[in-house]
Amino acid sequence: MSVKSKYFTKLFFYSISIIISIASLWFYHNSTDQHTLDKQKAKIAIESQVIRVVDGDTIIVALNHKPETVRLLGVNTPETVAPNRPVQCFGPEASAYAKNLMIDRIVKLESDPSQDNRDRYDRLLRFVFLEEMNINKTLIQNGFAREYTYKIPYQYQKEFRAVQKIAKKNKRGLWGACPSK
Repeated sequence: MSVKSKYFTKLFFYSISIIISIASLWFYHNSTDQHTLDKQKAKIAIESQVIRVVDGDTIIVALNHKPETVRLLGVNTPETVAPNRPVQCFGPEASAYAKNLMIDRIVKLESDPSQDNRDRYDRLLRFVFLEEMNINKTLIQNGFAREYTYKIPYQYQKEFRAVQKIAKKNKRGLWGACPSK
């Protein structure tokens, strides 16, 4: 083999290895960016106006110009409108508090990728934010709701349980008003 052909052979293999290295880096970089983008999409909140508060943990919003029922994730308030069930202790207060906070306000609805999009009643499952305030957490923090995990942990579960512990200790809201079961 001549010196010239050895030179071109080496140059060819160096070029190929550089191309493969660049392609590998590009692929890794783009797949990492895509993964980050998916996480960000999961955190995107949709703005909507609250047009009705059904009870403390269920609201109706105007979404895409039509009413949509939303069940607040991670909370359970005492019942006020459940068919065949009596109004529960602190239920009217929880509903009134939720109405005070949200009625006619623009809120952000945030889904949780670990939870279903809708429940068995076809309600959207969302965290609700009023500006920077997490309404779900605020309901628990002030004793208007209990922390509620349906099947699997959700993204704010630890935080919600921590504020519930404090509310319970300080007998806020339902923790001071209702006899424990």
